[in-house]
Amino acid sequence: MKLGKFSRQIGLLLILIFLLYSGRVYASDDLDLKNYLKWSKTEFKTRASSVTSFARLIENEKEILFLGCYKKGRIEMFQKLEAKEGFRLVKSIRLDLDDIRDIKAFRSGVDQYTIVVASELSNKIQVLEYVESTGQWTKPESFRISGPTSLNIVDLNNDGYLDILVGSTGSGSFWLSNDKNVRFQKKLIGSAFLGIEQIRLIDYNEDGFTDFIGASESRKSLILALNDGKGKFTPKDIVTGITGVLDFLIADVDIDCDLDIVVASHNSKGLLLLKNDHGEFTEKKLGDIKNPTSIQTLDLMGDGNLSLVVSSFDETYLTLLYNKKGDFKQAKLEVDAREITKLEVKQESKGHYKLLTSSFSSGKFAEIELNVMRY
Repeated sequence: MKLGKFSRQIGLLLILIFLLYSGRVYASDDLDLKNYLKWSKTEFKTRASSVTSFARLIENEKEILFLGCYKKGRIEMFQKLEAKEGFRLVKSIRLDLDDIRDIKAFRSGVDQYTIVVASELSNKIQVLEYVESTGQWTKPESFRISGPTSLNIVDLNNDGYLDILVGSTGSGSFWLSNDKNVRFQKKLIGSAFLGIEQIRLIDYNEDGFTDFIGASESRKSLILALNDGKGKFTPKDIVTGITGVLDFLIADVDIDCDLDIVVASHNSKGLLLLKNDHGEFTEKKLGDIKNPTSIQTLDLMGDGNLSLVVSSFDETYLTLLYNKKGDFKQAKLEVDAREITKLEVKQESKGHYKLLTSSFSSGKFAEIELNVMRY
């Protein structure tokens, strides 16, 4: 009898241990995430006082960064040849520009990169080429566009060649059509696309053609541009009452098969989730983040729920919003970097991420290695 009673006690104890362990494994939405993440930061100093944007190219183990620096329109090229190495400065060039608002790059030949720079204050798009074997820069083309703010590299007319999509706060938005020899022709998209601060690409109607959504300050709305496949666009306001957009992304964050929109705004609204319900959007404030500047997604727990990592111009940390079926819990990643202008996330493997940030005030960029501890 005593042995049976003892066995029952042992059994109850094992069940209790199992329940406690199970809670630790599965009740992740009740945990302080800071205790389940590890991160480290490596900083790299540029020769400029401020970095406003960067273009990142990844070719197998090789990574190349083209950094746009605010003053004197300076571009610095950094390179990492292996994943375990740090970035090193390779080349730089100073342009006759008052600022660099955005920068994009793509490989345009076996030995050549094409770099595109938007200068809002100089009202100019500058196209550059860099040849690896000689280390030489050339400036084959430039275009006068009023207040260019956002660049995207994409084939807009389905001819197999990369074009340049330009968002502008001036008289409308444009695209630069590639003539198949990496020379471009400026084309107006339309005066309906006024005051565009940011542009994101999407195949909205799933017809195989690249459409886009633009954040328009003058119209206080998000505008959908439907592409006919030849580079002609039809505008449609999909969300109104949106201002001060510094960044936004399009993703199904609540896993209902409708693409939602997350907006970083420098006005009182901060970070917003625009939840999509069959084309109708409802607004929800996310977290408590002042002056968010950049948003990226990551599947933090590998469960299909897209969490958000957000940078701020005012704070010294990154904000992590852990997504549990549409319910977001906030944690801070202290990275000791103020006035972050851009954030980009690269997944190395399951639970292992590398984040890249640029800073306006320090003239530095940083690589942050983030690991999710399994629990």
